[in-house]
Amino acid sequence: MAADVPSSSSTELGTSGQPSGQPVVPRDASTLILVRDRLSTGESDLGNPGSIEVCMVLRRASLEFAAGAYVFPGGKVEAADASEEILAQSVQQNEASPGALTRDAPGAPYPGPPSGEAQRSPLEARPEPLPGIAFFVAALRECFEETGILLASQRLDRDRLAAARQCRRDLLLQRVTFAQLLKNLDVTLALDALHYYSRWITPAFSPQRFDTRFFVAVTPEAHTAPEAHEVSPDRGETVAGIWITPAEAARRHRAGEIELLLPTVKHLEYMAEYRSIAELEHELARPRDVAPVEPRVTFAGDDVTVLLPGEPGFDTQP
Repeated sequence: MAADVPSSSSTELGTSGQPSGQPVVPRDASTLILVRDRLSTGESDLGNPGSIEVCMVLRRASLEFAAGAYVFPGGKVEAADASEEILAQSVQQNEASPGALTRDAPGAPYPGPPSGEAQRSPLEARPEPLPGIAFFVAALRECFEETGILLASQRLDRDRLAAARQCRRDLLLQRVTFAQLLKNLDVTLALDALHYYSRWITPAFSPQRFDTRFFVAVTPEAHTAPEAHEVSPDRGETVAGIWITPAEAARRHRAGEIELLLPTVKHLEYMAEYRSIAELEHELARPRDVAPVEPRVTFAGDDVTVLLPGEPGFDTQP
């Protein structure tokens, strides 16, 4: 259904204000929806249907993009995310697995604005597309930077977790690279734990745009130490972190208790459809065709209309 919302709700798209000039080229980004079985934590299910919890972080209110919003951990993809050094510290997907069918799909270039929208300035040349594997690495790197949770193929016991937290401080201070950190910890990234789920592009009117690939990962069995699930914000971009059921996050948003971006709201709705980790994993194991989603936004006075692909009026809206 089309969303008619007041102009202040343009923050749900991660920005504010009306369009001006040519659309900017969106920057490549990755986001990780990290999921765990709520029942395994021993917590009560009272008032929170479903056993799935997702990891979310609160962005600092002074940031330019998504300020003060709860989001899934994520950020920009860097060229170093596809370096030989980082790939040497990564366990890649089995080529025979369903997930391998879409492993390189995230690297597909920006398809351009929807038909009828202004084309981007020719002066804003888009860099050479990054290989798909970089998006998987970026999702895990950003998750570790923003939450302190590291998805590795090795068991993370208390000693290794303590070492990882110390190394994380060095990473945030740019004293080491992510590849060096993994080598120092003697661990490999569990790229095979990630499932490419969706792709969302910030609307053309925004002064800051991202072409974001969303991944889903279930916390691996290797994370047996309770501390491995502890969300520790970086105190830079993120100032708080929580594990929460999708239904409870949506309830708090409707009550005005927390701010969420539109893509976050939609992905919480997707996750809320699964009643268990087993049901989610069954769905993730199936091959998935991912089509880019770029919301259409029109302004009329104080009202903003947001349309998503497939909704009435999306293809006819000027």
